[in-house]
Amino acid sequence: MARKSVRPERLLLQRWVVASETRARSVQRAATSLLLVLSAGLCMWQTAEQERGDERLLKQDIFKLDRKAAQRREKREAQAAASAADKMGDRASGDAGRMLVDEHRPKSFVQLLSDERTNRTVLGWLKEWDPVVFPKCDRDGKRTLPFRGAL
Repeated sequence: MARKSVRPERLLLQRWVVASETRARSVQRAATSLLLVLSAGLCMWQTAEQERGDERLLKQDIFKLDRKAAQRREKREAQAAASAADKMGDRASGDAGRMLVDEHRPKSFVQLLSDERTNRTVLGWLKEWDPVVFPKCDRDGKRTLPFRGAL
């Protein structure tokens, strides 16, 4: 059986691809190792800084430290309150505190969005409550109740 002949350019290209992949893997491994070394060094540096900071704290007066901590806490609370006020908006000033429902409510009977018949039915129902909500007085000063026969 005859063997296919491989062109020398193709063979060189395949070898170059394999070598490139090998180089890429070795570069990746070197970068990973470097990152591990750097992170370990950073952890050691942070630990040393923390220990030095602890030594500085031990040399300070406890009452000064307590005052500083209280000042920092008050400052953080003031900043948190200010940012919360910024997020919520200034509710105390005029229209900023009004709800959308209040801003866009119908101002008159004509502005209701229902059909005319429904609007008239609701208006009639509300008018029937007038004697209950706004009772009239007799000449004697007694309240007159609607629907006398029902009571």
